[in-house]
Amino acid sequence: MLTLNYYRYGLKRRECWFCGDEKYKSKLTRYFQANRRSRVSILKNDKETWIIQLGDWDFLSIHKKTRYDIRKIQDEYINRQINKWSELSNLQRLEIIDSYNNFAQDKGINLINKERLDVGNNNVLYSCIQLGSSFSYHIYIHDDERIRLLYSWTTFDRMTSVTLAGLNKLHTSLDIKYAKDSNFLIFDFGGYKSTRMNGIDKFKSRFGGQSIVEYNYFQLI
Repeated sequence: MLTLNYYRYGLKRRECWFCGDEKYKSKLTRYFQANRRSRVSILKNDKETWIIQLGDWDFLSIHKKTRYDIRKIQDEYINRQINKWSELSNLQRLEIIDSYNNFAQDKGINLINKERLDVGNNNVLYSCIQLGSSFSYHIYIHDDERIRLLYSWTTFDRMTSVTLAGLNKLHTSLDIKYAKDSNFLIFDFGGYKSTRMNGIDKFKSRFGGQSIVEYNYFQLI
């Protein structure tokens, strides 16, 4: 379980992530991916997500076509970086945020929540791999047991079909292995919908694992 307190747009926010203790109840708190849902709450939302139980995972858990795409580029020179958010300089943080926000504006999706990342600090991981002039970026939030993908984006310059097919797949496989080697129990891809199965959902499902349903809600009292 992870709790965060911060201000955003002048409003105080309190968040609880991955809460598994039904006795833990705090008013005016936003819950994300809790395993139980309070009856006295609003903004209720069943949250389907895709997770990997890391104790059972290895490279062969990945779908064979995805493994093939990874192997085509895994012997290339890859520059890899993984850091706690707290280890990055303010300039590095701003450059990462600008990179994601440019991507988000092109895709018409929400911009990054800088305040959440800054207060999470030691519970936020930034991961990046570079192949030539192409980059894949991931940002995670975690407690002691679970690491959860918050943001994922790529930038390509003079990309090839091989790089396009394999870069994020290689990056994801490396991060899953890192999570297992770091003694996390669960790798969480975030949002997933079995009835939708678009390209993103299919991508997640091909790394092994299963879908589960958890609960997002806002506790009033």
